[in-house]
Amino acid sequence: VTAKAGSSINSSSKIEKNAIQHVQASSLADVMQLLPGSLISNPSLTTQNKITIRSVNDYTSNNTRGVGLLINGSRVSNDASLTLETSTETFKEMDFRKFSTDNIESIEVLKGVLSAEYGDVTSGAILVTTKAGRTPFEVRVKSDPNTKAVSVSKGFGLGKNAGNLNIDADYARAFKNWISPVDIFDRTTLGLTYSNTFNKDKTPLRLNVRLSGYLTTNNTTSDPDVSKLDFTKRTERNASLSIYGNWLLNKNWISSLNYNLSGNVGSEYIQKFTVNSGLPVPTTDTQIEGIGLGEFTGVLEERDSRSEDLPIYASAKITANLNKSIKNTRFKTMLGIEFNTKGNNGRGEYYLSAAPAYFRERNYTDVPFMSDLSLFIEEKVTIPVGKGNLELSGGARLNKMIIAGYDYNPTIDPRFNGKYNILPLRKDRFIYSLSLRGGWGILQRLPSIGLLYPSPSYIDNPLFLYRNSATGESLAVIQTSIIDELLPYNLKPARTRNIEAGIDINIKGIEAQFTYFNEKLRNGISQNRTFHTESYDYYTPVTDPDAAPKFEGGKVWIKNTLGEYVPLTFVTNKEFKGYLRPDNRGQVDKWGIEYDINFGKIKAINTSVIVSGAYIRSTDREPGLVNYNTGRVDPIDSKQKLPYIGIYEEGNSSVSIATGSGSQRLSTNISLVTHIPAIRMIVSLVTQCVWVNSNWNVFDKDRVYKLDSSGNPVFGDYDKKTSLDILYRNPEFYMGHDGIVKPFSDYYTTTDQDLKRRLAMLILSTDQSFYFQNSGVKPYFMANLRVTKEIGNHAALSFYANNFTNSTPIMKQNSRPNASGGRVNTPIYFGAEIKLTF
Repeated sequence: VTAKAGSSINSSSKIEKNAIQHVQASSLADVMQLLPGSLISNPSLTTQNKITIRSVNDYTSNNTRGVGLLINGSRVSNDASLTLETSTETFKEMDFRKFSTDNIESIEVLKGVLSAEYGDVTSGAILVTTKAGRTPFEVRVKSDPNTKAVSVSKGFGLGKNAGNLNIDADYARAFKNWISPVDIFDRTTLGLTYSNTFNKDKTPLRLNVRLSGYLTTNNTTSDPDVSKLDFTKRTERNASLSIYGNWLLNKNWISSLNYNLSGNVGSEYIQKFTVNSGLPVPTTDTQIEGIGLGEFTGVLEERDSRSEDLPIYASAKITANLNKSIKNTRFKTMLGIEFNTKGNNGRGEYYLSAAPAYFRERNYTDVPFMSDLSLFIEEKVTIPVGKGNLELSGGARLNKMIIAGYDYNPTIDPRFNGKYNILPLRKDRFIYSLSLRGGWGILQRLPSIGLLYPSPSYIDNPLFLYRNSATGESLAVIQTSIIDELLPYNLKPARTRNIEAGIDINIKGIEAQFTYFNEKLRNGISQNRTFHTESYDYYTPVTDPDAAPKFEGGKVWIKNTLGEYVPLTFVTNKEFKGYLRPDNRGQVDKWGIEYDINFGKIKAINTSVIVSGAYIRSTDREPGLVNYNTGRVDPIDSKQKLPYIGIYEEGNSSVSIATGSGSQRLSTNISLVTHIPAIRMIVSLVTQCVWVNSNWNVFDKDRVYKLDSSGNPVFGDYDKKTSLDILYRNPEFYMGHDGIVKPFSDYYTTTDQDLKRRLAMLILSTDQSFYFQNSGVKPYFMANLRVTKEIGNHAALSFYANNFTNSTPIMKQNSRPNASGGRVNTPIYFGAEIKLTF
């Protein structure tokens, strides 16, 4: 009922069906709590479910983006989905709550250096195998405070040599809060799997055909006590067909052939209905650059927003295997090719009624399809050495990305793994078995379509606004700039260099695995802002009700006291205008140690003791030059904005004095698994111990300084210390409206006091004494209970209680014990399930 070490040469965790059912997972994300180093959390289907592997705080979401999901060998992707969940997202993240666990036979989580067979991943891969073949009729009913679910499955034979058909279905409904059900999630899944083996006597051909789909709806409404009109309805449909299997050829030149063909069509419709009340604001929907007429929004508007996302995926993968033995040395050669293509035929976001200010439609069909072709080869050799054997695996994956508008060179991912079985399993000695293993490799994750084809940026600036409430007369003149172009550079694939070293040892029945890992991600996805200078003619505001302003000939005219139209005066200002674009500055340095120790069974009480956990330390940074506009008022001319922007070394789109974020966590799960055969019951008590859980701002000793009594910068090591002085950080360069980039050292050398005052506005600072201190809490603990009871031969009842002691202490932050703190642990939560098998 726990995760076990996988059988692959690289580090992995295998989770069988019994463990999934024992934990009563509602989605794939819930299963991940069984991995060493993962923390237990309460299930929630009303919020997006993400998965990270070997991560503490995924600040930039590059870890969750690098997790690959393969169901029966078919890759599941969301790279063609272009509708983002929030306006702050850089890319679409996978939502794992749409995948039911009730039809899963097993899950294997690959970590570390993956086989060359697996591509387009940087964090690891989740291999899901669904039920197939003949299985008993099974009904499962689950319930917890916020989720109710029911599933059925049955696999039966179709007759002699006709194969088997397995059918599974699932329905789940979740409420964020039953007291006020304003956020509801529904999920319906259906799967049909046909399996058969042909030509059994000669060259057996194993065929599996799976047709599956899901329908999810997530309806969110405002509290009826506040408004009955505001709501969001999200409906997602998906249908997939996969054909996969194995052909056992047993030829001299090929042993077997694995194949996998899959197609996937999805649709996501979102409706957001809001009632907007407020003062009218200027707007335009022009698609043409220049100065033109705009309009004003209404005082009370019903806004009916719709979004249509229609992603399409297709893939094919063929792998040839050759197994050979030369004396006592075994060789296993793998050669394969994989092709993937994806695109989107959705309309995008549009409005059936009034649209918000400055909204423009973007049709997703304007974005081209993206394809990638991969060739991979791997050789695995098993050599007898002494009493044991040495397993060596080396391979490479060649990738070529194809998309209109870009020309990508092929990339290659070399990967190596090794395992030295020093002592094979024998129970007549003190050390039953001993193995050493290690690996080194490169993994890459391709950029998604939405990153390569960002939405056009419309920069709208009102030049003149006039409204006469008495006559209803109004005039809005707006200047529009449009940036609608491809990235001026090839967005690189995210790239991770992984190193692993581990030891597997069995001492008198005590099995232990220890794994050291070191990962360095480069070219991660980040955001940067590009600025350009625009000249704006701001017209003098008009309050005269008889002015009757009009826009004609590219100018604003008003009536004078004689009733004649004269041009309205204006002031020309230069301003910076910016827009966000993705780049490759994301960087994550991570290392840690995973451990999994099975102390075996205490026979007197029939209880197994398992201790697992991990120490993980990670630093997230975005090195490289980043542009930042403070937007502050010019200290020389208060009617103007600051005429310079700062160019800083390292930071995200909102620069701070820190140059990154760090985090670390040391956690242990102590599992006591008791089998009571007399009453056919399994009880597992899992105590979660979090010894260290902290985070900090990254300090740069070469750029952060204090000022001495004379105002001179004093650089030093202020990291992890309390600072009672203000800390400062300078930009590397600055840029004016002329577009010329100059070194910020001008601040110290210039004799122009106006320039000095302006440049001083670009210096970042903080007066928080704790800013670079390690922010964490003392160790905390949580007890969790899981029970499975078989009732006769046809029923089983399961129960779980997370944090059943309801331990939610308020913990003080180490950096500010008298000012900051909060509760730790998840709230008490419980659920039950009954399974009927016939």
